[in-house]
Amino acid sequence: MTILVVDDDEALRSVLVEALRKRGHDVDGARGDQDLPRSFPACRYDVVLLDLKLTGADGLEILSRIRESCPETLVIIMTAFGGAEAAMEAMRSGAHDFLEKPFSLTILELRLERALMEVSLRRANGLLRGQLDISSEELVGRDSRMLTLRENLIRFSRMDSPVLFVGESGTGKKTAARSLTAYSKRCEAPFAMIDCSGFSESELRERLFGDEKRGAPGGFSAQRGLFEISDGGTVFLDEVDAISQEIQRQLLVLIEKGEITRAGGDHPVRVNVRILAATRKELGALVEKGVFMKELFFRLNPLLLTFPPLRQRVPDLGILSETILARLGSEMHRRFTLEPGVLPLFEKHSWPGNLRELKNVLEGMAVHSVDGLMGVEDLPREFHKVDNKGVPSTTVPQRSAKEGGLRQELLDEERRKIGLILERVRGNRTQAAKILGMKRSSLNYRLRKLGLECVAPKKIDGADGQKEGRRK
Repeated sequence: MTILVVDDDEALRSVLVEALRKRGHDVDGARGDQDLPRSFPACRYDVVLLDLKLTGADGLEILSRIRESCPETLVIIMTAFGGAEAAMEAMRSGAHDFLEKPFSLTILELRLERALMEVSLRRANGLLRGQLDISSEELVGRDSRMLTLRENLIRFSRMDSPVLFVGESGTGKKTAARSLTAYSKRCEAPFAMIDCSGFSESELRERLFGDEKRGAPGGFSAQRGLFEISDGGTVFLDEVDAISQEIQRQLLVLIEKGEITRAGGDHPVRVNVRILAATRKELGALVEKGVFMKELFFRLNPLLLTFPPLRQRVPDLGILSETILARLGSEMHRRFTLEPGVLPLFEKHSWPGNLRELKNVLEGMAVHSVDGLMGVEDLPREFHKVDNKGVPSTTVPQRSAKEGGLRQELLDEERRKIGLILERVRGNRTQAAKILGMKRSSLNYRLRKLGLECVAPKKIDGADGQKEGRRK
């Protein structure tokens, strides 16, 4: 990946450039606006790490120039403590992501991995399609099976044969089907989905193949089915294991001959569609039981995408959560962060609903979050341990010394900065919150979290202290 680091802090810029080069990236550094005309002649960078607060330059203006001249380049904003509002403004202006200083190299790697996935898929197709979320939450991850899945997704998008998607409910099969289609030669043609388990045999046949009715002599009416409506495009058959053997036979004819026969009809209709099929079950076992046609299975199975359940992707929970929270933050114009105790509980959970359940949990936590910090207390009841007396407990598993040390450093730095600001404004929390760019309620929450409640006693709390005095 080619990366440009734009920051007027020479020490930080040098550290980032050197660290990213050691990780195999092609990296350049720039001091600020004056370097960009030289550093940016041919849109050669995949990612730009851009500091918002540059000496003598407006980071948002630079972002606008990059987006206008090089729309394919992804921009990750770097902002100092308390700059979340400016960062969200940058996100609305087209930034791909943002990082709040100080950040660890581990966090930076997670953000770059998400960006790399988008860059890779864009290159695979050679076209930029803004309407598609390339870094789809369901496709993110370092698990070897997910890497294989993404590679096959790209390869299969160039073909026109049927594809079989196998995995539990909520593992991302539908999203992958959309992504595959968006990068296929049928991307501009119709794309339809249908749940085959939601209809009776006759209803499903009519919906898929259409219907012909003949009444009085000369009377005739025809209703097109999903395959005809989607002619030239793609049809995704979810729960394909639920279809009857009669419909299986008709589907096999469609795949092999490109023909369908409407219900009640007696002549074939030519149709050109690509079939994508999904199942939660093992079709091979259904073939052995005589429930699923062997010939149809052989036509679907060669191009196979297997989706591992979330409980088998424990190392991916961190980057998946980061990705989902980044999307929620963009939608809600806020920044969300998981506190250290949450991920260990995620790692112990069985996730029966897979990625769909993870999204629901994080969305619920985000909605109820006061200032974007989401802790163990914000988790649904099923995540809390229950002792032998039936009392919920939020005891958090211990993190590694390295992770704990990094977290403690960040908390200490935040505690120091907030303490200095409160001291400067003589404990006036309203003024302190304004300087920090947050609501007073959010500041109070952080003070409680950081153990700084005693920093601003009522007698020196500025206007707040005067109100207290009047009440006395």
